[in-house]
Amino acid sequence: MSSVQALAAKGHAFDHGYAAQRAKRLFKAGLGHTELDDLALALGYPYLAELAPDVDGDVKAQTAARICAWTPGNVPWPRNIAVRAARAIAEGWDEFPDTLSAKQLAVLAIEDDWRVGEEATLLERLQQLRAASWRHSAELMFLCEALSGGEATIRALLDSIEQHPERWADISSLHYGLVMTMGMMLDRLSAEAAAPYRPRMEALLVKPMTVKVTSLPLRALDIVLHGADGYERTVELGEWGRSREAAFFLDRTEWKRLALPAPKPLPWMLPTVQWVVQGGIEELKHVGNPAKYELSGSKKEAHRRVATQFARLAAPEVAGFMKKLTAAPKKV
Repeated sequence: MSSVQALAAKGHAFDHGYAAQRAKRLFKAGLGHTELDDLALALGYPYLAELAPDVDGDVKAQTAARICAWTPGNVPWPRNIAVRAARAIAEGWDEFPDTLSAKQLAVLAIEDDWRVGEEATLLERLQQLRAASWRHSAELMFLCEALSGGEATIRALLDSIEQHPERWADISSLHYGLVMTMGMMLDRLSAEAAAPYRPRMEALLVKPMTVKVTSLPLRALDIVLHGADGYERTVELGEWGRSREAAFFLDRTEWKRLALPAPKPLPWMLPTVQWVVQGGIEELKHVGNPAKYELSGSKKEAHRRVATQFARLAAPEVAGFMKKLTAAPKKV
């Protein structure tokens, strides 16, 4: 398989490859074990969905197990699972993430392939849910990007927001997640491809809205569009702005100036491999104590989430950290 074919098989998050804005800022050859690892890291892994060939067997059951896991996106999605997962996530859970709703179970049985324009239908459906979280929005956005492309997904979300501006008054984390993931997709486009969408996003900031300046969606949009300037404004507003997830849009120089002086992660905070991509291998000293890692009450899930990410790094310094992860308690 050629490198072009290999990229195409990974899904549309890789469409712009080395021409992506983020790749131009952060690509570093040899950071990962393979050239594809290097590119995935530069494009923002694990904040994207990678595709893999279809699987056989009970696809419905495999999809249900995948979307009920706390760490579904760290490893590639078989394409036929990704299609069903996107549809199911848009329907919402009875009890997130453990109990699937009747509507989810119904769409998991649908064997139809992904349809052109389906990303718009699913994103609209998601926004009609009574109780959706950042996790719903992030996973659905990444799957739509992988299956339809970043541009189609960004257009679908912007169309929806422009038609329903009242949704910006929603103080839940849903639209925060939608905006942050939209920004990540915008960063994976080339500068030329991204150009038409920036004015539409800027218009959402200046248009009169029935929201406060502390609105999560607007604060997220400020970071997405204005990078370091937006990050600094958000930091002044409170602890949310000190989040290293919010620092995703900083380049290496801005990271050292803004993200590092912020409060260090707590010992139990789960690190992400993007800390190393943006801040360098020295970020390993901030990864905390693996023995204290926990994700929704599960140490095992927490260790899996971290290990699958850092295993893609080739630096010898990572070996010591991975050894600590292996030695840390794995019960629960």
